[in-house]
Amino acid sequence: RPFLLGAITGLICLLAFAAPPLVALRRISPMRVIRRDLPGTTASTVATYGCAAAGALGLLVWYSGDVFLTFWLLIGGVGVSVVFAALALVLLRSGRTLGMQAGSGWRLALAGLQRRYRENTAQIVVFGFAIMLLLILLLVRTSLIDEWQAQIPVNTPNHFVLNVTPEEKDDVDALLRANADYEGPLFPMMRGRIVAVNGVDAAEFRRQRWAAGFRDDDDDDDDEGPSPDDIAPQEADDEEEEAGEGRGRGGRGFGSRNLTFAPELPENNVVVGGEWWDADSPERLVSLEDDYAERRGFAVGDELTFDIGGLPMVATVSNLRRVEWDSLQPNFFVILSPGALEGFPATYMTSFHLPVEDKRFLNELIAAHPTITVIEIDAIIRQVQSIVDRVTGAVELVLYLVLASGALVLTASIQASRDQRMKEHALLRALGGTRRLIGGALAAEFAVLGAFAGIVAVIGAEVSVFSLETQVFDLGYTSRPWFWLVGPLFGAALIATVGVLATRRLVNTPPATVLREL
Repeated sequence: RPFLLGAITGLICLLAFAAPPLVALRRISPMRVIRRDLPGTTASTVATYGCAAAGALGLLVWYSGDVFLTFWLLIGGVGVSVVFAALALVLLRSGRTLGMQAGSGWRLALAGLQRRYRENTAQIVVFGFAIMLLLILLLVRTSLIDEWQAQIPVNTPNHFVLNVTPEEKDDVDALLRANADYEGPLFPMMRGRIVAVNGVDAAEFRRQRWAAGFRDDDDDDDDEGPSPDDIAPQEADDEEEEAGEGRGRGGRGFGSRNLTFAPELPENNVVVGGEWWDADSPERLVSLEDDYAERRGFAVGDELTFDIGGLPMVATVSNLRRVEWDSLQPNFFVILSPGALEGFPATYMTSFHLPVEDKRFLNELIAAHPTITVIEIDAIIRQVQSIVDRVTGAVELVLYLVLASGALVLTASIQASRDQRMKEHALLRALGGTRRLIGGALAAEFAVLGAFAGIVAVIGAEVSVFSLETQVFDLGYTSRPWFWLVGPLFGAALIATVGVLATRRLVNTPPATVLREL
């Protein structure tokens, strides 16, 4: 199947990009091959670019399987291309000013860039894209996850313990205090689902909000950060499906969540609305994470009806909390007062820090309590890093192919301008220019083109990495001066090498041979 897909893809690309020029060949007179001074017939620009765009768009839709995703990919790609093209034009125009003050070789190089600024702009955009993605992948693969881990405080919990029964609670607590960096407590935990809001069925409540233009995205709860809801094995999709029908259309109830109760406000939680309850309060009260409540339309004072193990329980929203999810402590979207869950069965969970050299304690803990579940966060992070390495390795291979394709396009562009370049070089040689001067000017022209592509790539990479650090990893922005060194140097070396090899025969052609053909 991969070979068939590759063959079909290659055929579509060939037809989309080569068909218009090949069709135009039928209209060329045989005399045009013999006499170059006769006017030629070229393919329509609209047909050429339209056919190429249609082929590329068709492949995008085919491979993505989603027209909506393809549309946004296309919009994003066009937007970035426009920005890169604008930056390329700015750099090329700045080169004109610098060229007036440079030596003869550099003046020739920068003048060559100006004469073919359209082709050079396209080359800068293509190579800028590829180099930008390589820089981003290099960063993600080597340092971004390490930087995130470095910002986590020392002795931050790196293990979670789940499914501790009430009978095991005291013994597990004692073992953790004796062998790990653990301050407690063990949090009670049970599964429950909101089935009504202020007496209105949850499915109907969501339909009303949907009709009013609100979307609660109940299936996106786990985006908030590390929490028992993220890691508890009971968080199964089949339980979510039992919540009702019409996912994403407001036609179903709310999904099952892990519930807990606490007499006091947990660490890393701050009340932002309402008041925390008294430790000995007999009332049935509930505290909600503020973003969770906002997205679902809950407010302080609302009455929520829970279904816990098939039994209903009504609690009043007492307060809203802001939670520091990055703490890697047990955090919950929903916390109830102790009196609210009295009589309901619960298991317990907690987190603790264990140095690598003390990992053997985990074997002792599981041997003593075989029914509990231990989740190693550091092992998960290593697994994530391994997955990132494999994925980025595959993407890097694709990008190297893109760079190779760009090199072929650059070579084709040079060949297309071969006659013009040969005339220019012949005239320069006739006017006293040396082969060394012309060769150096060509090398400088392609090196500057590559450096401009590298500068554009670095600007794009800096913006992308800034978004990753601040929006995805919640890190502070870190400047990377080496970007500004590696990007332009890599671009200059790559394009200069390809360009010099592609124009070597032009430089070595005697000027008399060219001038006799004029």
